[in-house]
Amino acid sequence: MTSKPIRLTGTSYAVLSLLELSGPATVYDLKQSLEQSIENFWPVPHTTFYAEPARLAAAGLLTEQQEDGGRRRSSTR
Repeated sequence: MTSKPIRLTGTSYAVLSLLELSGPATVYDLKQSLEQSIENFWPVPHTTFYAEPARLAAAGLLTEQQEDGGRRRSSTR
């Protein structure tokens, strides 16, 4: 997979930070972590947040692994 340079956003940093703290996680797991931590003072739209791990993986900043149930589990490189 070829890495493409992307512009990192606040949502990008939130996803990367949550993965660094929690380890490999599904997008649903990450959203739960976001809701329990910073979402009270920094709301992130669901659609933006759910799309971000795939965008970061396409840029080579994350790895994604397909689970048997069809969900993707992301982790930092």
